[in-house]
Amino acid sequence: MTHVIEMTPEQIDLVQATFQQVAAHAEEAADRFYAHLFALAPQLRPLFANSMAHQGDKFMATLAIMIFSSEREWSSGAPPFIHHLGRRHNHHGIPHTAYTLAWQALQQTFTDLLGAEFTPEVEEAWQKLFDRLTNAMKMGEPFTIAD
Repeated sequence: MTHVIEMTPEQIDLVQATFQQVAAHAEEAADRFYAHLFALAPQLRPLFANSMAHQGDKFMATLAIMIFSSEREWSSGAPPFIHHLGRRHNHHGIPHTAYTLAWQALQQTFTDLLGAEFTPEVEEAWQKLFDRLTNAMKMGEPFTIAD
């Protein structure tokens, strides 16, 4: 079954542009994301056995691949790494409820780093992308972006 992500080209541009702003402070972004996540859900901390610096690098790299592969690869379904990522999260015991907390942590991180530039339009674009990503991770089904 294929799910259609309805993101306009403008929304894709907003996600890519704001990610580039955040990525300019990648280490701080990752540190803030995990600090917010563990403040919201301290029970998740033991699930992350890697060093947090390494985990932060993986987090930022995953976001970059997800965002910049979207136009090229997502038109025929979710890139395979998303399904693999969902399987890895499941294997490590990360509950699906953690995805909602991850979104809240990501929102807080963007608010911290982007300030007033994290507009409602930017937030909506990221929310769409994040929801579709997590749905694909949970269900293991492909989805596509419709322009």
